[in-house]
Amino acid sequence: MLGTMVFTAGAVLAVTMFVFLSEVADGAVTRRDTTMTFVAFVTCDLVLALSCRSTTKSVFELGLFSNMFFLVAVGGSVLGQVLIVYAPPL
Repeated sequence: MLGTMVFTAGAVLAVTMFVFLSEVADGAVTRRDTTMTFVAFVTCDLVLALSCRSTTKSVFELGLFSNMFFLVAVGGSVLGQVLIVYAPPL
């Protein structure tokens, strides 16, 4: 399990760093760059949460709609992410 944790943490780090380095390729860190990095990180974590529901079965074997409370929590996280990105007061 420790190996899986290290691998998934490395994958999230790699994707997040790839997005950040792609965004700052112009040499300046802007609000857009940090927002894109944040969105990539949160999206990776949500996908990881979906895939970590079981240690032996994939999300497709479990069924995407088999745990409605979890699905509501993920939906709320996506909604919160959209609000943070697009609502100026946030």
